[in-house]
Order: sequence, then C-alpha cells, then structure tokens
Amino acid sequence: MARYPTFEEYASRNAHKEGISRCNTLLSKNPKDVNLLITKLQLLCDSNQEYAATLDQIVAHTPPIQDIQSLVNVEASVILAQKNAFPIPLTSGPQVSALWTAAFKSANTSYLKLDILSVRFSQAVIDNRLQDAQQTLIAWKAFQPKNRSIYMAHAAYTQLLSTSNEDLQARLAVMLAKKAVKENFDDEKDLDCRVVGQILARQGMKEDLEGIRERPFRESREVYEALGLSEKVVLPTANTTNNAAGPSPRDKLETNVARLKESFSGSVKNSAPEEDFVKLAEETIRLFHNAISDQDLARSRGPADAAFLAISSLVHVFTTSGSQIPLLQAAFVAETLLSHNPHIHEARLILVYLYMRLRLGTLAAHFYNSLEIKEVQNDTVGHVLFTRLSLTQPFRSTLSTSQDVLDPHERSAKALQIYPRHESRLADTEAGVPDHGQSGMIFDLQALRATLRTSLPRRMLLLEHRRIARMTGKAGSKSAVDALGPRVLANWRSCNDSRDFHAAFEYGFNVEEALYGDGKIGKVGERWMLLILAADVAASLANGQVPLIEDSQTLLQLLEQQLTDSKESKGVNEVEEKCAEITRRTLQLLLSFPRTSTTSNDDAGEKARSDALTDLSACVKDLPLNDILSTPASTDILAESLQTHYALLDVFRTILATCRRLLTPPKHASVSDDLKAGLSDLRSLVEDLVREVMASARKGRDALSVRNLRDQMSSGTAGHEGRGKDVWQSLERSGTGMEGFVDAVVASAREGWEGVEKVGRLP
Repeated sequence: MARYPTFEEYASRNAHKEGISRCNTLLSKNPKDVNLLITKLQLLCDSNQEYAATLDQIVAHTPPIQDIQSLVNVEASVILAQKNAFPIPLTSGPQVSALWTAAFKSANTSYLKLDILSVRFSQAVIDNRLQDAQQTLIAWKAFQPKNRSIYMAHAAYTQLLSTSNEDLQARLAVMLAKKAVKENFDDEKDLDCRVVGQILARQGMKEDLEGIRERPFRESREVYEALGLSEKVVLPTANTTNNAAGPSPRDKLETNVARLKESFSGSVKNSAPEEDFVKLAEETIRLFHNAISDQDLARSRGPADAAFLAISSLVHVFTTSGSQIPLLQAAFVAETLLSHNPHIHEARLILVYLYMRLRLGTLAAHFYNSLEIKEVQNDTVGHVLFTRLSLTQPFRSTLSTSQDVLDPHERSAKALQIYPRHESRLADTEAGVPDHGQSGMIFDLQALRATLRTSLPRRMLLLEHRRIARMTGKAGSKSAVDALGPRVLANWRSCNDSRDFHAAFEYGFNVEEALYGDGKIGKVGERWMLLILAADVAASLANGQVPLIEDSQTLLQLLEQQLTDSKESKGVNEVEEKCAEITRRTLQLLLSFPRTSTTSNDDAGEKARSDALTDLSACVKDLPLNDILSTPASTDILAESLQTHYALLDVFRTILATCRRLLTPPKHASVSDDLKAGLSDLRSLVEDLVREVMASARKGRDALSVRNLRDQMSSGTAGHEGRGKDVWQSLERSGTGMEGFVDAVVASAREGWEGVEKVGRLP
C-alpha cells in the first residue's frame, strides 16, 4: 500500500499544492479515510485556501472521531486559518465544537470522557477561546455535577464573556454566584470560592457584597477594594527624643535636602527662570560633594537624595537650554554616587535614561544590565533602553569583551522571547484550574495575559528589533512576529501602555519623562509606533518580504491622516516627521504596483504609479539635508544628531531597495520605460544623499574631543562658565574621576558615529 502523506513532510518544504494533490489522489480511492482528510485540512488551512468542504466531510464522518490527537489537529488547523482574524475569535466554530461533542457523547468510558473534556478545555484556554472554554465547562458540570471547582470556573468564564452588566452572560454569572452563596458553597473547606465575590464586585452589587463581608467568598482583591477592607499600614513613629548635643551631621544633611527639595518643587510649580535651577543645581552638588566627603555620611541615604535633586535641576536646565553639558554633569554626579554607594538602584536607572538621551548606547546598556531586571519587568522598564536603540547603537559593541557587551540584535531578540514564554506559563496555569482548583486565579491570569498580548512596549520592541536587523543586514525574529497575533493594523493599535515612568525619583518634576520625551516633544507613544510600523512595512515590501500587516493600504491612509493632523505631534521629533513623509510616498509607490509580475495595461494604474514616483522624487529633492545634518556646535558636542543620521539612512535604503526591486526581474515587467527612467534618476539621487550622510557622520566622529568635553564639563554648572567651578574640580578628584568618565563617553559616541558608515556601506 502507498505510504500515507503527512502534513509535516509537505509543509516543511512549502509544497502544500503537491501534498493536497496527493491527498486527493488517495481520497478518490478511499473518500472516508479520516486521516487523509485531516492531513488535507491541515495543508489547506496552512496555505490559506478554502477548507470548509473538507471540514464538513470530517464532521460528517461516522463513527465520530474519538482519537484526541486527531481532534486537536483539526481544531489547530481551523485556528491557524483564523490567525489573522481580529478581534481574535472566541471560538473555533460550530463544526469543531460538534466534533468534540460527538466524541464526548460516543466515548464508552468515563476516563475517555474526562480526557476529552480536559484536553478540549486546556486547548481552548491556551488559544484564549473563552467561549469554547465556557462550553466545555458546561459539559463538564453535567458530567460531574458535584464538582464545585468546575462550577466556579464556569462562573468565571461566563463573567469574562460579558461585555456589560446588562448582557446575558453577566446575568448568568450573577445567577451562578448567588446560587453559590445561597447553597453555602463556602462550607466546603478546600474549595476556592473567590470567584463569587469577584463577580459581585465586578458588577458593582454592593448589597450582595455586604452579605458576604464575613464569609470566605470575600477573599479577593476586588472584594476588598469594593468593601474598603484594606487596612493602612501603620509605620513606626519616628524617634523624636531631643538630642542634647544638637543635630547630627546626618540630621543637618536631611534638613538641607528637605529645604532644597521644597525650593525645587516651588520653582517648578512657578515656572521659575533657568537661572534659578542653575543655582539649585550648584547648591545641591556642593551639598552632595560635602556629604560624600564625610565617611560617616557617604553610604547613607542623604547623599543620594542630594545627588538626585542635583540631577533633577540639571535635567530641568537641559529642557530649557537644549545643551548636553547639564546631562553629562548629571551622569557624572550619578556615577560618582555609585562609586561611593553601588547599591542605589535609582542611580543606575537614571543613568540609562541619561546615556540613551546622550545617544551613548554602550554605556546605557552597561547600566541597564546592572539593574538585573527580572524577565517580565522588561515590559515596564525595557523602554528605557530599547526605544530608538536602533538609531543609537545598532551594531554589536567592540568596546568590551565582558559578558554584558551590547549586541542590540541579540538583546532585543531575547527580550522579545520573554513575552510568549510568560504568556505560555500563564496559560498553562490557567489551563490547570480543573486540576489545582484555584479558580480564583482566572481573572488575574486573564488580565496578565491580556497585558502581555496587547503591550505597547512589546510592539515598540519588535519594531526596534526589526529596524536593527535592517540596519545590520541580519534577519528579524519570525517567531516574535507570529507570537504577536493577527497581521492586521487593528491588532497593532489595540494596545496598552504598561511603561513605568515613576521608578526613580520625582520632586515635582518627572526626570524620566523629560529625558525619554526628549525634553519637549513628549513621550514616544502610539503615533510614533505607527510611523515606524509604516517604515517597516515599506522596507518589507521593497525587499520582497512578508509585511507585518496585510492591510497596508489602511495603514497608508492612517499615515496620511497622522501626518496632516497638526495636533498629532506628540512623541515624534521633526526629523522623524520628515522621514515619515518620505516613507508615506515610498509606500504609496510600492502599493501602486500590481502584486503579480504581469504587465498591467491599466491607464489609471500607470498614472497612479507615475504620480507616486513623481511625489516621492519631489519629496526627496525638497529634503533640506544640509540643514537637518548641521546641528549647532553648542548643542552637539557628542552625538546629538546621531539618530538623525541613522533615521535618514533607513528611509534612503528603503528607497534604494524599492528602485532595485522595480528595476530587476521579475518585477520590472510591470514597469514602463518612463517609470524605469524615473526610478534610475531617483536611485542616483538617493545614493548621493547616502554619501552625504556618511560624510557628515565622519565629521561628527572626528569632532569628538576628550579635552574639549572635559573643559566644558568642569567650567561651570550646567554649562554656565564659572558657576560652581570649585565644586566640579573637587568632584573630579572624587569617585571614578572625570578623566575616566569623559574617556568612556567619547569612546561610546565614537562607536555610534562609526556605525553610521557601516549602515551606509551595506548593499
């Protein structure tokens, strides 16, 4: 007998058509062979072909399929076919449900019935198909009517399916909860009955909540918050015994810091002039230096508070002056603090912010590593390092041979792996509810999974990883793309911002937001993400790759809207706006061509392509490149315009890839002679611009001067010559010393500039 075809042997070499043909040949001889039908279904679903007729044949098969792995394969195939449906379906559909139901009813042992229920439930939970999970639990309740743990799980999923307190699912959930209260489910000692209170709290049923105030149903965060049961933590009273010898040096330091904090907060509130913050910085730095010079105070909290207040003042000066000197001085203060007390977490965190704002990727990565971030914490803290890392240090650093050396491509890929790994762990825990009985965890587990699934930082990280891959000629992580879910724009826009901007210190002025938001333009957010997504889609289409989203035309329309809306500027700087405009024109040109390589005689299509090319060429010609690349020396003593150079190269390389794709077989067949001439001219123009960007980067690298930088840093507070010069000279001799600090800063900046040339030389 001929060997049976398998899904794996054809899918692994992308030979779906061949596999389907083989299945059809064998099915013509044995049309009821369920294994052949399942293999055919898998191949159809994996290749996005019509599968309904084959699924109907499987459902109609008699006797009903009882092999659990076969049922799982059928369901997985249908789920695969729905992979780009958004919102994500809550069920695999009535046909798959009918297969599971038939298998359960025809099972002749209770063990097999239980296995079918257990596997169906766990698969539904893992895929987050809440409706299928609920339906399985309904059958499970009927099978084991005395299993109250299943009852609780059913109530929880019923509540999760509700979209308002008035819909059917909400009413059913309340009915189940009230029944549990009435029948005293909480008398069962080992039963987790928290779901009852959670449902009542979620629906705001105050009277019913009062009825369970003193019962085990109440033991959940939701109920405690609804009933106000949480108690305040009583802190020990400070020792107010008078010291006859007078205040200690530590007391004096704390008093001075408190006074300066109040002064700083008042200055921020009253929008005081820059001079006031320079004075505050000068005074707090002097206080900090005196504190670390005293052995009894150096390792106490007082010097850290003084340092953080000095850093806050310096960063505030940066927001008004635009000068990098205050940021460098702030970084030096933080590093000096760590040299005396290496256990100050906030100092390490703020150094990552400072160095990323100074465009010093290797130094930022070093301190990010030292934070020892726990895996899932990357979702709330990872933005500090990864935002615009591709435009700061896309290449592996050569400055260190230690284990914490920065390899942006590898680092971002590993950070992306955290999300599906933790989603899987949470899903496994949730799927195990029938075994461990902790139904009260379901709501929290669902919330955590949703947070990871819809994370804005996750989307930003993926875009950064892929831009790093483009910059370095490496491949992006396909698994990270697949794990994000449906390839549609709506999935990208359906996101939650889980970033934490309150992890360091704040005295009426959020230093983290000021540094991350570039001082004035505001925090990077969804709008920035959409612009980078458009650049990614354009680059994918230009290089003949599968784009992140299928509805690229919808993205183009949204991009046009975003760029024309003057109110939508938050989080995007001027250069990114200009690059986004070029991206829009490039994407418009790419989408104007037919998907196939056949020649199009459509006059309207030809005009659209001609207009798109004309618009793109004009946009590139009108780009004021010299003005963009020339940054005043007063504000660019290191690498202030570094990200500008990388951003320009990214869009230029996408244009070059577009021209290359449209001028070479097989795509060139759909390009008219006039368009070919225009594309050739555009390519020559952009190649010249790339050379200009590379030349500008060489100037930036050659302008770096250790001596000049050190002189500017020690000349006065926040770049104001003579202000507090004695303090800076004293700080030079303390801690790590300014010489080593400046050497490291210049080396990091030089590596960033040299990376621009590496990108420019890529094919």
